[in-house]
Amino acid sequence: THRNLVSNATLLNIWAKSKEAEDVLIAVMPYFHIYGLTVGMNTCIANAVTIVLIPNPRDMVHVLKSIEKHRVTYYPGVPTMFVGFNNFPDRDQYDLTSLRFAVSAAAPLPPEVQERFEVITGGKMVEAYGLTETSPAATMDPIDHPRPHSIGVPVPDTDLKIVDVETGTREMAVGEVGEIIIKGPQVMKGYW
Repeated sequence: THRNLVSNATLLNIWAKSKEAEDVLIAVMPYFHIYGLTVGMNTCIANAVTIVLIPNPRDMVHVLKSIEKHRVTYYPGVPTMFVGFNNFPDRDQYDLTSLRFAVSAAAPLPPEVQERFEVITGGKMVEAYGLTETSPAATMDPIDHPRPHSIGVPVPDTDLKIVDVETGTREMAVGEVGEIIIKGPQVMKGYW
């Protein structure tokens, strides 16, 4: 629903501690994907954040020029994009010091990709977890204290627990395998 999308945008802005007059997001994810729609557009509109649209995120020269020209502070993407960013041979020709943080989602983030990005930019990189049914964000690593191999903690106003796969009713102990269930205003109708 619209409520789910607005809720997730609001929750993400609380998490990101967005600074309206200062933050500039580079939108490399397509808007037909929930990650691009919510993180790349809705959160920006809800918080008056400037958006720099990138039609082809594989064009690393355009991405790097845009970061430098528009003083981008926020870079949401996927691990393969960040691998390309980190390994781009002419990357050092661009001023990337405006990047305050990046969010990686949609696939596991290798710790070496996170560490290298942070060395290159001086900004932080965090990992997030979500799915289409959570509009998309459910958990994110805190910006101030990102931990490699961690999908973080639930975003504000979100409950998460792990239950047994067989019945879905027994809550699992820490370290046990199970099914993740998520409850919050961003969760689409028909889910927990």
